[in-house]
Amino acid sequence: MTPFPLSSDDEPPRELPHDLQSAVQKALAATHTLAPPSRYDAVYWREEREAIAYVAVWQAARAYRPELGVSREAFALLCAKRAIFREWRRVQE
Repeated sequence: MTPFPLSSDDEPPRELPHDLQSAVQKALAATHTLAPPSRYDAVYWREEREAIAYVAVWQAARAYRPELGVSREAFALLCAKRAIFREWRRVQE
């Protein structure tokens, strides 16, 4: 596994490593049935979910602790799904 690069300005890289890209795609697939919030159209909601997942997996990679016995992809996927669901609930209010 390639170490996750951290930039000096603490911004996510333009391209994520393969395992994190996979976590983003799996999070999008797992949350595709969430109805778009009333103020969002379907295309915007998908783009929003993708942006949320991207940031969440980047943050997960930075917080990842392999000694806990969970793969980085699985941890990142869980974090991405939680972030999407959290935002979905927030905008429903």
